[in-house]
Amino acid sequence: MEGGRPQAQGEGVTESLAIGYRLSPRGEAVLDHGGPGRARPPRPLGTPLPRTIGAPATRALRAEGIESLEQLTGWTEDDLAALHGVGPVAVARLRDALGELGRGFAG
Repeated sequence: MEGGRPQAQGEGVTESLAIGYRLSPRGEAVLDHGGPGRARPPRPLGTPLPRTIGAPATRALRAEGIESLEQLTGWTEDDLAALHGVGPVAVARLRDALGELGRGFAG
């Protein structure tokens, strides 16, 4: 015990608590007993949408079922710009990202 405080046991554990969980190095609560794993949805196929388009544009595209750049090839720039949250900057950044893949918008 250093400084009146017990040392954490286990790799990557910063502090052990007596209430059923411990804190990870990032400060997240981690269950002591392991428990069932967290189910994650499968990652969509294709190239992910660029983060530089902003959260509102990303939410608008995902609401339309668009999860990857490849799915944008069936859309026109005007159709995308008509979506609430997708502005001219987002459309330009999507155009650039598609261009890097050698693709473009429909029409």
